[in-house]
Amino acid sequence: MANSFRPSEGSLLDRLLAKTKRHPDVFDCGVRVRAGELPGESRRWRRKDSTVDPLPGDDGTVTLFHGAANALRLRVAPGSLTDAGHRPDEYAFDAVEQTSGATVRISVSGAELHRFGIHAE
Repeated sequence: MANSFRPSEGSLLDRLLAKTKRHPDVFDCGVRVRAGELPGESRRWRRKDSTVDPLPGDDGTVTLFHGAANALRLRVAPGSLTDAGHRPDEYAFDAVEQTSGATVRISVSGAELHRFGIHAE
């Protein structure tokens, strides 16, 4: 009975389950446009599975891949970190999208802040 929840390694079921397993670099992220226009985003919160390019740009920008097809080049606004209040341990901060110039609000778990170069006190 113990093996009923663990398929044997390399089996068809094991491979199918591995495809549905979430990648460790993927996290839940909310984005909301505060000022300006940004293709693929709106003034309402949009939560998607996202990733961040681990290498920041030479100019300090962070590339957020919000969903499958939307890459945002962000420069985090210093001193804008606040407790988001939407979910436990969630924080929000402002950033300027470098391509469009739009100001956006980003909401992530406190455990994901380091991906944006932010260290919560």
